[in-house]
Amino acid sequence: MSNFVPTPWLLPNGNNLWFSDSVPTLSSDVIGMNLQPGDYLWIVNTSSNMPFIYKLIAAPSTTYAGGQWQEVGASGNGIFTKSAAYTINGNTDAVVVVSSNCAITLPSAVSFPLKRVTVINGAATSTTVVPVSSQKIGNSHSTNATLGAADSAITLVSDGTQWWPVSSTGTVSYN
Repeated sequence: MSNFVPTPWLLPNGNNLWFSDSVPTLSSDVIGMNLQPGDYLWIVNTSSNMPFIYKLIAAPSTTYAGGQWQEVGASGNGIFTKSAAYTINGNTDAVVVVSSNCAITLPSAVSFPLKRVTVINGAATSTTVVPVSSQKIGNSHSTNATLGAADSAITLVSDGTQWWPVSSTGTVSYN
């Protein structure tokens, strides 16, 4: 359950800026609130104290009970370096730099629609990017992406079902 501050700030563009500790996902999270597409949500992640900003792109409905929110920026850097197998935290991680040969698992595309994640191979050996469960990467429905050389990178975006590569650099292959 989200803990919203009941009175938002009115922005110069006429939209509201709401404050909460998490993105609303249930209809009970938004009772009594007049959320409109274009409103913003400021969240401070309680485990990392990193503030995030989301924009409401679809009002609460039967499809999206708490509304559909898109992350538009993070006041913290969201950049993490990992040297062992790691599952990306969809709430805090934006960029993961890998310093050894290991697998990086993406968060659930279903749980984090419109989430953007970049994985950078900072090692001389390969790094594998793996979606969770039966989710896939891209139109070819690959089961993983391999960053085959140092400084190779891939940026992926979730469509709510699977992950889509929106950019890559260096040696990237799909399996």
